[in-house]
Amino acid sequence: MSAADSAPRLSPTEGTAPSQLTVGPPPGAVSAPPAPHLLPPDPLPYRRGPVRAFVALARPKHWVKNIFVIALPVLLTGQVTPSALRAVGVAVALFITASVSVYVLNDLVDRERDRLHPVKRHRPLAAGELSAGAACVALGVLAAVQAAGVLLGGVDRYWPVPVYLALNVAYSFRLKHLPIIDVFALAGGFVLRAAEGYLAPGLTPSAWLLMCVFTLCLVLALGKRRRELSESGSAHRPALTGYTTQLLDYMVVVSASLSVMIYVVHLFVPPSHPAAVALILVTVPCAIFALFRYLQVVLVHGGGGDPVRLLLSDRVLMAVGLLWAVLIVLLPAPA
Repeated sequence: MSAADSAPRLSPTEGTAPSQLTVGPPPGAVSAPPAPHLLPPDPLPYRRGPVRAFVALARPKHWVKNIFVIALPVLLTGQVTPSALRAVGVAVALFITASVSVYVLNDLVDRERDRLHPVKRHRPLAAGELSAGAACVALGVLAAVQAAGVLLGGVDRYWPVPVYLALNVAYSFRLKHLPIIDVFALAGGFVLRAAEGYLAPGLTPSAWLLMCVFTLCLVLALGKRRRELSESGSAHRPALTGYTTQLLDYMVVVSASLSVMIYVVHLFVPPSHPAAVALILVTVPCAIFALFRYLQVVLVHGGGGDPVRLLLSDRVLMAVGLLWAVLIVLLPAPA
């Protein structure tokens, strides 16, 4: 064997300048299969009919959280009377229809992205069991039911229902893509449920119980984000790019600690004046959000070396501070 035969042979591209190399695979090469989370949805073992598909879209197993959170104020205050239970029943029914509307809208907006998820691709709209037109018709019927219920029951008692719907429309189209804001929006929906539990039977709200619900729901929402991040990464949910598991761990600990402390305060503080309720509900979340944003800058973006410079240059922190100042000025002082 000659030296020329034993020498390693270069491929046509080896030894060539980088600018002369092609980006794609060489001719005849077999393409690698796509990543598992990007595979198209495989068919369900069975196909649900329209009724069963809509029931699955409505997620009835999640309705229990409306019952529990809305009934919580009546149970804690001991105001379990027939009239209070009727008012709470109406509130629960309205919030169930509102939450179903949110599920339908969210799945309608996300149906293409859900087809790339190993579990969510089996949802009725993503799997093609229900059409987008059928979902829109369902949304119209639900909206009519909710409007009639709020107007007949009294806007002064049932205003959290349309506010919840407005919040979740914003969540479906924009807020769920913004880190930290996404979990605050989710927790805010539960605060509106708890507020409805006070307003429907005509009870005086407790700001501290509402804040306890808010911080506890932050724990649950952050825990859900941590599981999503560890299981499937950030490809399916853009907001996950603003988190790390370490950041989420810190946020969960902070939220859980606040939840316990605020609940203890609730046990010793009487129901609040409406102005005090508003003041607490807007200033405490601003403070928690500012803390979470600082942790995000430090743990995700690698900043925080100069805290003063961070406070004066970070647009998110400056916006939260400005919002807090404006709310303090606009809200009436407690009597």
